[in-house]
Amino acid sequence: MTEQELYDHAVSLLAKKNYASGEMHRQLSRLTESTGDIERVLRRLTDNHALNDTQLLAYLL
Repeated sequence: MTEQELYDHAVSLLAKKNYASGEMHRQLSRLTESTGDIERVLRRLTDNHALNDTQLLAYLL
């Protein structure tokens, strides 16, 4: 799976449910063994404010 496909998959997951970065990492690691691709996708999601552990924690509390 390409990095872009991983990103698109992550966005579709986030459209349905909020994920912590660790949860998202586990979801993506099911699709690829490339930790570099996963880290780049997580960084991109964070930079785009689609993945935010602090906000998620505040929401849950």
